[in-house]
Amino acid sequence: MKPSLVTAFLLIATIIGIIYYIAWERRIIERSKRFKKIEEGLEKIEKALKEYAKAELRLAEILRSRRLM
Repeated sequence: MKPSLVTAFLLIATIIGIIYYIAWERRIIERSKRFKKIEEGLEKIEKALKEYAKAELRLAEILRSRRLM
């Protein structure tokens, strides 16, 4: 193989690798945003349950048994 052909191949492979990495990174960022939204929703639910458990003793017992309160 000629050195110029090898150089061209390496250049093309590098460009393809960079494009693939950018696409992969965007997918990971999207997933982390979704997980963050899910975590925020769960925190709101947990807070609401704890507030409700202050009035409902049975719910408070259940939350304590599950170590959520």
